[in-house]
Amino acid sequence: MRARMLAFIGGLLLVGGLPVLPSPDWLLLWPVCLLLLWCRLRWAVPAAMLAGGLYALAHASAILSPDFPAALTGESITITGDVINLPSVSEAVTRFNFRIQSVDVKDKKIPDQQALADLGNVRLSWYYAPADIRQGERWQLRVRLKPPHGFMNPGGFDYESWLFQQRLRATGYIREHTDNRLLQAAPVGIHSLRAHLRDQLASILPARQTAWITALTIGDRSGLDADDWQILRSTGTSHLMAISGLHVGLVAALLFFPFRALWSVIPRATHYISAQRLALLLALLGAAGYAALAGFALPTQRALAMLTVFGLCVFWRRDVSLGDVLLWALFIVLLLDPFAGLNAGFWLSFIAVAVIGWGMNGRRLQPGLWWRYGRVQYVVALGLAPLLLFWFQEYPLLGVFANILAVPWVSLLVVPALLAGVVMTLAGFPLAELAFHFAATALGYLWIWLEWLAQSGFALLARPAPAPVLVFAGLMGALLLLLPRAVPGRWLGILWLLPLLWPLSTRPPPGSFNFTLLDVGQGLAAVVETREYVLVYDTGAQFSENFDAGTAVLIPYLRQQGIRAVDTLVISHADNDHVGGATALLAQFAVAGIFTSDADVLADHAGRRLCQDGQHWVRDGVAFEILHPGKRDWTDRNNASCVLKISAAGHVLLLPGDIERSAEWDLLKRHAAGLDADVLVAPHHGSASSSQPEFIAAVDPDIVLFASGYRNRYGFPDSDIITRYQQQGSIPLNTAETGAIQMRFVPDSIEYKIYRHERRRFWHNRQYSKNLAYEE
Repeated sequence: MRARMLAFIGGLLLVGGLPVLPSPDWLLLWPVCLLLLWCRLRWAVPAAMLAGGLYALAHASAILSPDFPAALTGESITITGDVINLPSVSEAVTRFNFRIQSVDVKDKKIPDQQALADLGNVRLSWYYAPADIRQGERWQLRVRLKPPHGFMNPGGFDYESWLFQQRLRATGYIREHTDNRLLQAAPVGIHSLRAHLRDQLASILPARQTAWITALTIGDRSGLDADDWQILRSTGTSHLMAISGLHVGLVAALLFFPFRALWSVIPRATHYISAQRLALLLALLGAAGYAALAGFALPTQRALAMLTVFGLCVFWRRDVSLGDVLLWALFIVLLLDPFAGLNAGFWLSFIAVAVIGWGMNGRRLQPGLWWRYGRVQYVVALGLAPLLLFWFQEYPLLGVFANILAVPWVSLLVVPALLAGVVMTLAGFPLAELAFHFAATALGYLWIWLEWLAQSGFALLARPAPAPVLVFAGLMGALLLLLPRAVPGRWLGILWLLPLLWPLSTRPPPGSFNFTLLDVGQGLAAVVETREYVLVYDTGAQFSENFDAGTAVLIPYLRQQGIRAVDTLVISHADNDHVGGATALLAQFAVAGIFTSDADVLADHAGRRLCQDGQHWVRDGVAFEILHPGKRDWTDRNNASCVLKISAAGHVLLLPGDIERSAEWDLLKRHAAGLDADVLVAPHHGSASSSQPEFIAAVDPDIVLFASGYRNRYGFPDSDIITRYQQQGSIPLNTAETGAIQMRFVPDSIEYKIYRHERRRFWHNRQYSKNLAYEE
């Protein structure tokens, strides 16, 4: 049975890694699988694997069918449906998931209304929403939709994967229109309770405490800001700031022991049902209620599955191992959601429980609760280290010290107070506010401790993502170290772990360089790496107070590459789409020197200099030269952009920022013979105001790169400009279509990789992938 379950899980997981989804015709093999599983024992394992793959294929086909109608992209349409999650509310925008029920038939231009209605769930943004949106409400809305699309960069967050996991088939925004109206109020139930609790907490607590307590009470973490997340990441306590498996288990324990004790003292009560069985059922019901309060988020689903499997085994007096409980829980969760394994937290939760079982079982432990508890923290910290480095390229060195205090503090003080507050709220007791204030105060004191740890200079260990084989070796090393003391050779586990700290270098040899044009939407950010030198050219845009390209794209890429400091930062000019991420970069990385064309940009940095024609330097056999601006005083920001030329290995890369025609003419006058380049990042994102024919002829690039946003409002790159470069013989690549573009400038060749192609999965934006030039 175990072998067949593992085979089923393996087949299911294999489908999640496919770049293209197989034809649904494969589902015709279902009867064959069932026949083999029933009649042919020796074929049971491969049949179970095939069954797992077909099960995942069926779910994926259902999620992705039908395709988003391409003709509808960006069109204004009227839809009717229901709000299906707790909206995320900020000062300017309200975001929520919406299940489409119908499309207004008055929209005659819609070619296939049923296809749109069958899309199901979409993600909507309502800027300056005129009403308080509630989960469960039915609305009619005027919207503009587009297929899922997100940044695609090494080390970055895969937004399209997240949308797929949430079963969201499109994203869009709501337009101001008379069609927008509430059709039906939210029914009374768990959804209205969650909204009521959030409103109540916001009315009685300060804003920052509201964010913390809301996260722990109803699982809504949208109020946490970037500073909060940095503290949680640095201390390894992110799992505490949500309704996690730990808290679900705590609720079950808080209900189990008191009810078992009470039922045991009632005369003859145990004649009908044993105290342990009754307490177990009530504990599971309470845990399910707490999970419902969190909206049945993925961590609570996992914890509930584990508790249910274990609880039923105890209820029916079955003697099972921890491995069996984990296997059944894994099987059940993946049956409910075949693509839950795409989430790193899914594996971390299961492996954490398995590691605890490995590190605590069959050993002569020292007496004392605190000794045992401290060992649990050590076991988890060591066992998860390889996976944390693999998925997040960082490891919280002080996580053990943070969690030793934070876990019992939150579990024994904060969560019980919150539960008491919820119960008293349901009962209408006025003391509910007192319970919430107590929880917020207790969490505030803990936050002081976490901030102090996070601000130490060695809270996080940053390393490039290790290869899978090194992750496996690291896990084996951790398991060796966690063996009982009597086992000889335990110390060899240290040798298995060491490669995680010093992974193989991917930096180029002297005389060569790597160049990565990152996908930052409508903006520009690029990284140049030589053997011992790192240059960042522009940092992308700041999109909102809590979201910028530096934090979301540039910093994760640098960490993924194992870069700890930036030698030179070039800010071509002061427009937001080029400088917006600089503040975040400077907060996380030491930057030795800065070049910029604007006297007001980062003026307080000691190493800042203004770009000037003639500046040049050489690092590791790679030459860097500033070609623009010259002596002319440019009043226009775009035309004042720093133009950087990089030469090595017989190749030239040209980065011209956002210069337009007048600056291009100026460059032609001063450097006509020195503009020839193999690779050009198109000026001003490919706008019609730049890339004049004479400039293109002088540069004559083999490859031209366009840094532009998906369906950006400016229409960049201009189709005539693309044609102009193609007529010159250049290969055009656009980050909106390709994701990050990684290039290696080595002697005799320029090698490049298209990240969206390299990491393509079947759920990624298929409208673009059908038309990419590099796939033809």
